[in-house]
Amino acid sequence: MTAAVRPIAYRPLREKENAANRVYDGIKGRLLDGEFRAGDRIAIEAIATEFDVSRFPVMDAVKRLSVEGFVTIVPQVGCRVASYSEFEAEDFFRVSIAVGSMLAELAAKRRTSEQLLALDDVAQEIRSVVRRRATGHSLPRAYRLLNRQFHLIVHDMANSRLTANLAESMMDRLDFMTNTMSLFLAFPKSLEERYKELEHLRRALVAGNAAEARQAYETQLSRTKLRVSR
Repeated sequence: MTAAVRPIAYRPLREKENAANRVYDGIKGRLLDGEFRAGDRIAIEAIATEFDVSRFPVMDAVKRLSVEGFVTIVPQVGCRVASYSEFEAEDFFRVSIAVGSMLAELAAKRRTSEQLLALDDVAQEIRSVVRRRATGHSLPRAYRLLNRQFHLIVHDMANSRLTANLAESMMDRLDFMTNTMSLFLAFPKSLEERYKELEHLRRALVAGNAAEARQAYETQLSRTKLRVSR
C-alpha cells in the first residue's frame, strides 16, 4: 500500500513571513521617523523581545533593510544604521531632483480632476498639521506620512508607473537621510517653509503649468539639499 502523502505545511512559512514583515515595517518606520541616528547599533535580541519573535524574523528584516541601504550588517560584529558621506548625500539629491521634477512636469500635463481633488484633501490635512504644530504639538511623523502621500499622488498623476515606483523608493531614502544624518536641518524648524513649498507645487499642478510645477518640485528638493550644507 502506498503511504499517504503528507500535505505541505504552508502555515508556519506564512507565519514566519508575516513576523518578518511586521518587524521590517517596525524598524523601517523608526528609521524614517528619525528614532535612530546614523551609525547607531540595532540590537537584534532587544527587537526580538519587543516584537515577541525569535531572532530569525528579525534577521530576515534587517537583511532586507540592508539590501535597501538603510542598515549595514557587519559579520561577527552586528547591525548598525547606515551612514553616508556628504558627497553621497549630495549625489543622491541630484538624482532625486532629476526624477521628481520630471514627474512633476508630466503630472501638470496629465493630471485628472479626481487626482487634483485627492491632492487638495491631503494638502488640507497638511495645513491642519502645520497649525497644530504652531500651537506646540510635536507632529513630525504625521507630517512625514502626509508629505509622502502628497508626493505619491503627484507621482501618480504622471501616469508613468515605473518611474513613479523609482521615485517612491527614493522618497524613503530621502526621509531616512533627513532624519538620521546630522547634515540636515532639524525637522520642526522648517515645517512652515516646507508647507509653503508644497502649496506652491499644488497650485502649479492645478493650473496645469508644467514648467512651474517642475520648478516648484526642483526648488523644494534643492532647498532641502541646501540645508545639508548649512
